[in-house]
Amino acid sequence: MSESDSSDEELVEILFPTLIAFSLVSPKIILNKLQGFVRNIQWSTKDVTELFKALLERFESTTQDRSHLFSWMLNMLQCIEINYITPGWKSQTGKTLIQLVRDKSVTDEHLKKNVADAPEKSLDEILEEIRQQKLNHIDDKLLKDVRDIVSAVDEDLTSPSDGSQRNDLKKVLLNLCRAVEESLKFRPRLTQMVSWCIMALSRTGQLIQVGTGEGKSCIIAMFAAFRALKGEEVDIFTSSPVLAERDFLEWKGFYNVLKIRVNCNTNKQVEHLKECYECKVVYGTAEAFAGHWLGKRFERIDTFEQRKFQCAIVDEVDSLMLDKGNHFVYIASDMPALQHLNPLLAFIWTTAKKYSNGFRQYIYSDTESKVRAAEEEIKHALHFTPCELNEDRIACYVPGFLADLVNSKLKVWIENAFEAQTMKQDHEYTLEKHGIVPVDYSSTGVVENFRVMQDGRQQFLEMKHKYKLSDMTAITNYMSNVGLFMKYKDQIFGISGTLGQQAETDTLEKIYEGVKTCQIPAFKRRKLFEVEGVIVSDEEEWIEEICKAVLAETNPTPYRAQRAVLVICETIQ
Repeated sequence: MSESDSSDEELVEILFPTLIAFSLVSPKIILNKLQGFVRNIQWSTKDVTELFKALLERFESTTQDRSHLFSWMLNMLQCIEINYITPGWKSQTGKTLIQLVRDKSVTDEHLKKNVADAPEKSLDEILEEIRQQKLNHIDDKLLKDVRDIVSAVDEDLTSPSDGSQRNDLKKVLLNLCRAVEESLKFRPRLTQMVSWCIMALSRTGQLIQVGTGEGKSCIIAMFAAFRALKGEEVDIFTSSPVLAERDFLEWKGFYNVLKIRVNCNTNKQVEHLKECYECKVVYGTAEAFAGHWLGKRFERIDTFEQRKFQCAIVDEVDSLMLDKGNHFVYIASDMPALQHLNPLLAFIWTTAKKYSNGFRQYIYSDTESKVRAAEEEIKHALHFTPCELNEDRIACYVPGFLADLVNSKLKVWIENAFEAQTMKQDHEYTLEKHGIVPVDYSSTGVVENFRVMQDGRQQFLEMKHKYKLSDMTAITNYMSNVGLFMKYKDQIFGISGTLGQQAETDTLEKIYEGVKTCQIPAFKRRKLFEVEGVIVSDEEEWIEEICKAVLAETNPTPYRAQRAVLVICETIQ
């Protein structure tokens, strides 16, 4: 027997007689609700029993009419459940839930309002949650230092003190918080200051999980300013040029208060990039940083200057360092000789369409067999010059110096021709005036205007939509996201809404040596929780219980009673 089953039986044994004694219409529904507290919200059987008895006493003290006890009790328990009230919860006045329930001066409405209010967590609560997280690599000494710094700064922020008596990181954090207040008119939360401290106290890289809506951009800006004030160059990576531009403009005033030069490297002409990379803090995308570095290194474009890879701050770590870790930026050179491949690509496209749309689609049931059949037909028609003219009705001639390239890539091109037929417009690509543009549909949904699809996909989509056919290009130099981040060695810092499970964090720590991970709790009590599944053995009995309870409370006419039962059954089914 599992521990939860044992608790359920114990609860039934203790409370069922009381439920019957109070003549509750449907004791089973109330009991299920109380058992849910034990299974899902960390209540003990003893605490649940005490709470239930306190609620009964509260109801009895206000009225002697028990006809509405069921709906009142269900309403109260529902309010406690949806607000995820644990036994250790305390109201803003410092009272526990059971103390509030027993306080006769607190009305029901005021009680529910207290339960629904979600005050910000205290510093001790935040640090304790961090300590309890299994995936965190944070020792007690670091948490002690964090507590010392944040408590001192929080005290100075709530008092008229100028912080002149503080030293080192306390004074730096205080100045950063006041710069945020001055420029953006809000005060950083405790969770944001804790996140900043963990990164500032780390000698090597730190990847932090911070939930959506918890103020990631504030943490990033404050930490970037901290490193910039130490004289370092800071590169901030975002998942799209739109986000990079947004964050740069939003936090530009903050950096100005601190007299730190900041810029954004997206959507800039070459002549403006040199000025951009002279700034201490640069917002941008991995593609822009990698492209500009490749341009400086291999094409001698004077934009990246002598910028050093001193500190990287990555927004949305999971997207850039895991999901898009294998994405790369390349320098592609136009080679006139590759235009001789266009007739072959057109022949591949025509053959692929024939196997997808003609009668052959019924002969070959799956894509793999269609690819094999198309490849066989194309190879039969393919001839490398110089050669004699073939008398066959269908033939495709390609210069002999391209034979090695064609033989190694032919199958890939054929597979991509079939794939291009199923690719969806405005999902995987979009049509623009200047041509076919890919869309990062699986990750960010960003239209990638400066990217060209490889291995024939671009050309096949151009044929599909009757656009001017572009020539293939040859990749000469490239840089992947992983290669770019590894240039920063152990000075990679990142913020993300999710770092994934143990396997994902292990992968990150393995690829980027010296980087550690940490999860920061929400600044308010979390109300969303997963309910443990319950198997209903007798559905008809369960529906009957609910119907009885509803009908007993509402006391409807026979016609309305019949309609109510039908609605309940339809809803449940």
